[in-house]
This record gives sequence, C-alpha cells and structure tokens, in this order.
Amino acid sequence: MDRFIRFYEEVFDAETKFDLSEPGPGGGAVRHALIDLGGGFALHSFQMPEPTGYEDGSMQMGKRGHIDHLALNVDDEVRLQEVRRRLVKAGASDGTITDFGAIRLVTFRDPDGMEGEVARWTDSKRVLGFDERKREMWPDNNGEHPDIAKVRIGGELCRTAQSGRSTLLVDMDSLLVPDSSR
Repeated sequence: MDRFIRFYEEVFDAETKFDLSEPGPGGGAVRHALIDLGGGFALHSFQMPEPTGYEDGSMQMGKRGHIDHLALNVDDEVRLQEVRRRLVKAGASDGTITDFGAIRLVTFRDPDGMEGEVARWTDSKRVLGFDERKREMWPDNNGEHPDIAKVRIGGELCRTAQSGRSTLLVDMDSLLVPDSSR
C-alpha cells in the first residue's frame, strides 16, 4: 500500500485523504486509503487480509471483478508532457504517446500492475483508425529511444522497438506504424 500511495502522490500530485487500518471481515486488518487525483476522481485502494471472509463466492468488497485500466485526463499538452516525464522517471512507462487524433495518450503500469493511461483531448473531432495513429517515442539524452535499434527493411533505414504487445517500426521521421508481418 505504501508503494501504491507513493506512486500516485509523486507522479500525479495526488493527495491521500485517509489511510486507515480496521478490523477485517475474516479477522486480521483491512488497510484502505482514499487517494484524491483531482477533478472529482479518487482511488479507494484496499489491502485485504487472507482469508478475506468472503470465501462463499458472494460479490462482496474485494471480490467484485477486475478493471481493465484507468483513463485519467489532463487539461493541456504541457501537463501531458510533465506526467509523461514523471511516468518514465518512475519506470512505469516507456513514454510513448499515441495520437488518436481526438485524443493523445501515454500508457503506464502502476507498481501493483494496474494498467492506466493519461489522456489529453485535442481540438480534433476525428478518431484515427489503427493504421493512421502516430506514436511518439520517448527520447534519451541523444534524442534516441534507448530500446530502438536501427535496421534496414526493404532497403529503407528504419528503427524497431519492442512494445509490450507488438513490434513497432519507426521511420526516420519517428512516425511509428504497426508491424503487420508478425
């Protein structure tokens, strides 16, 4: 729980409204914290004892299912870039920004493995299809992404980068397109 709280406070300037330990339903203590991310959004995180007291299969707290990912909104490009920098520094993201036209976002994984994205709505009303989306890699001190290697593909000099789900091809203008050959 400490790691979870620290991550959201440091990366998102969140404020922990409370952090309590109380008796759990099956014995032991339940620790829970309410973390205010601003804009009317808060995370209420629970650290449950084992056993939880809900082994009967009921849809009680702690047994309600799984959220695929969080989507958090920022107001402008400056804030998106600042959160992007903090996520990379925390080791929670490779810093790649995906441009969907109407929205630009950077994905992350928090210390407990929960996936999330930080998004900024643009002035565009059009959402780009998969093949139209652009990806901006996070540069290192030399202006290169550290996980990119230069390769020749079809006679053209390109760079490849491994993402969590697929291999991406980067042209020399840093426009990423998905590698459909895999």
